[in-house]
Amino acid sequence: APKGIPLPVVRLLVRFRPLIPKVYFWWDPRKKENLGESPYVYPGFPLPGMVPFLHLAESLYDGKVEPTNHLRRVVLVSNPGDFAIRRDIARKFFSRVYEGRADMTAEVTLDPALGWWHDFVDPWGPHVGPADQVSEVFLAALGAGADPAARGAIIAPLPMLEPDSSDGTAA
Repeated sequence: APKGIPLPVVRLLVRFRPLIPKVYFWWDPRKKENLGESPYVYPGFPLPGMVPFLHLAESLYDGKVEPTNHLRRVVLVSNPGDFAIRRDIARKFFSRVYEGRADMTAEVTLDPALGWWHDFVDPWGPHVGPADQVSEVFLAALGAGADPAARGAIIAPLPMLEPDSSDGTAA
């Protein structure tokens, strides 16, 4: 859900698409497209363009669409420095959609002392992590990294995956 828009309003807009105003939702309305950061930063999004994603998310959340494959591991990476998303809603979505559909579900929290923001993977943006440490976060989440604490980026390290007995590799 876009931050600042209550969930009941989001659900209403998804159901009644003609009500959605054709506006561009700026991350910073004072700067608009002139954020002056990375060449990869997007300064916002057209509100009507978010509807298909919100519709899919609601369909998954409500059980109208169910994942059909069983997963070995699903990890929610939670970043205390990310003020662009609602972590409470992400947790509810994660729990409702993925728990019981995977051998292992877990939430890992990035260390807030790192000061990483929403786009911590973008090497040209502000408040990002070094590429080697960011890649360790993703490898740890996948269960494939050598360091389950991702060089201190993750507060509570994740267990590594056991090798798949069929071919000897971790999945």
